[in-house]
Amino acid sequence: MNRSIRANVVLDYATTFLTEHLFTTENNYDHYVTEAKEYAAVQAHALDSDIAALTKQVGNKQAEYDRTKDAIRDNPQLARHYNLDEIEAELKAINKDLDKLVKNRKRLKQSVLTYSQYLELFESIGVNLRKTHDITVMDETVRKFFLNFTIKAIGAGKKQRYEISDTLKKPRSDFVESNNFERGRGDRTRTCDLTAPSRTR
Repeated sequence: MNRSIRANVVLDYATTFLTEHLFTTENNYDHYVTEAKEYAAVQAHALDSDIAALTKQVGNKQAEYDRTKDAIRDNPQLARHYNLDEIEAELKAINKDLDKLVKNRKRLKQSVLTYSQYLELFESIGVNLRKTHDITVMDETVRKFFLNFTIKAIGAGKKQRYEISDTLKKPRSDFVESNNFERGRGDRTRTCDLTAPSRTR
């Protein structure tokens, strides 16, 4: 199957699935919160380590700058052997990187969505997936929910259609098996043509 056709079939299937299966129950949200907090904890640990390392670098570079400045002050003839501007620029660059990490660390505390924010995101995720033209967003969204797809072509020519089955990632697969999701209406009527493959579960 042509790659572009396969991509369109998968994208249409994923979009329709996500508009018909809304993972917006309170239990769905509880699972999200658990995952988000675990992810934030890992990120926080990594950021704390990087912040500590850069903080040490800032201290060392500041000490180097102060020593060099004092040496030039006490022995002006040494000035041609040192470049204070270069050391200062390096210090500013390290401080800039440190500030970014500190801001990212602070944002982590607010990274877990409230239930209302979660609903706003997950109720429209299928519709937004169909509207976007950003390949990266499409890929990341599909990979967030699905492990893989199996596509079977039926017929030929203009009458050709496709049956597609999926393997969902956990915990969404568990949610579907236990009927733990809200049923969406889908964003359009489905037909069995190229752009709207049949779904087999």
